[in-house]
This record gives sequence, structure tokens and C-alpha cells, in this order.
Amino acid sequence: MKRSFHLLLYCIFPCCVFAQKRLQIQHLSRHVYTYVTWHENDGAQYPATGMYLLTAKGAVIIDTPWDTTQIRPLSDSIQRRHHLPV
Repeated sequence: MKRSFHLLLYCIFPCCVFAQKRLQIQHLSRHVYTYVTWHENDGAQYPATGMYLLTAKGAVIIDTPWDTTQIRPLSDSIQRRHHLPV
């Protein structure tokens, strides 16, 4: 029983440690928002902070995320949250 428990911990723990952190969006001022995306390098995760601005015609992303796989989730989140095109 004790051996099974330790095996279970060894299997679960790395999944928790290396899980990708999620996109975070924070409201700064009336039309300005910041967001944080994460990138893993050599086993460590590093944040990248970007910004987007809301206009009458849509949202403008000032700085892009780490890579192209993170652009779609950011764009989708902006569209869901503000009901505006990016």
C-alpha cells in the first residue's frame, strides 16, 4: 500500500509542477488591459506581459504572446470578454 501511494505521488507531482500556466487578463484603465502568457525554457516558466486597447472598431493587441499557439486563446478571450473583433 505504501509503495503504491509513493508511486502515485511520483506520477502526479511532475504533472502539477510542469503544467502550463494559464492566460491572465487584468483591467488597467477604461480601455486598457494587460495580459500575461507563459513560456517554458529549460524546465522553468517565464512570464511575458502584453497589452491590448479597446477601440470603437475592435481590440488592438499592442504586444503579442510568446508564440503563435498563444495568440488564438488570447484573441478568443478578448472576443468573449468584450464582444469586439481583434
